[in-house]
Amino acid sequence: MDSRLHEPRFPYTLPAREIRVRLNGRLLRIWNGLILLGGIMIAALLMNLVSFILFQLYPLETLSAVAIEDTTRKIYFFTYFSSGLFIAVVLLINGWFLFAYYRFPVLKINEEGITLASPPFFRRTVVPWSYIECLSLQSGVFGPHLAIQMRYVQLYLSRIGGLKAWRMRRMLEKTGAPLRISQGSLARGYQLKDILQQIQHDFAEEVRMYSIQFRADH
Repeated sequence: MDSRLHEPRFPYTLPAREIRVRLNGRLLRIWNGLILLGGIMIAALLMNLVSFILFQLYPLETLSAVAIEDTTRKIYFFTYFSSGLFIAVVLLINGWFLFAYYRFPVLKINEEGITLASPPFFRRTVVPWSYIECLSLQSGVFGPHLAIQMRYVQLYLSRIGGLKAWRMRRMLEKTGAPLRISQGSLARGYQLKDILQQIQHDFAEEVRMYSIQFRADH
């Protein structure tokens, strides 16, 4: 018998520990509709605004019949061109939103920590395990949500800065936790209580190392 069949193969790596949850499909359709509807409404307003400005700059009363026809043609060209350009930008934004939906999960948990991504642009917020003090499953008017309570929270906020830090401070003042994600944000088939149990099982070493607590409202 060939002894090589029993030789260990190196390097040996364990499968990556990762939990990935996409945005709820219903919220995807809502955001998609809002982006398109908002873009169409703004484009219509832009058309009227551009037409009004151009007609004010080039009053037709002072022009000859030939000049009026030529000026009117140019005004409508610039009006439709600017509106079409804006709609193209809206379609690009909507395309990015759809790309981000498939590329970035709203909730990702791995060896680095917990990552949340907020639609429509899916800007990510990464919380390392060392900053997590407690994962709390809380009930609310719109269903349960997972609150991430942090240690060294002011240090963390000072490092990220900007609008994201301001929003997290507001959330901290209102709820006692700077970050949270609702059950309704998650794709169908995923339950926050099951995710918490999976964290305790798959990331037991990180939970023990950083003394992370788990709480649930009843």
